[in-house]
Amino acid sequence: MKKGFTLAEVLITLGIIGVVAAMTLPAVINKVQNKQRSAALKKAYSTLQQALVMYQKDYGDKPRPADFPKAGSFKVALFPYFAAGKDCGKGTEASACY
Repeated sequence: MKKGFTLAEVLITLGIIGVVAAMTLPAVINKVQNKQRSAALKKAYSTLQQALVMYQKDYGDKPRPADFPKAGSFKVALFPYFAAGKDCGKGTEASACY
């Protein structure tokens, strides 16, 4: 008598593995995307914080809203402190930084 698995047993096992993988894969992908977003947010926060510290070092005080009454003037004041900065406008234009 030969020992082994029948084709039906192998196919059923593969089917069960496929169903379990299909159920868990979206959760794994979502978790990875959330970690990527979190890392990007921390990096952006750190970069902005460093720019504000450099602004404070140059001008001796923290920037206040009253210092920038004109719309967009805060962005203009901080833009030089970003090493690889690129002005994309509002980002809604068709050619916005692609």
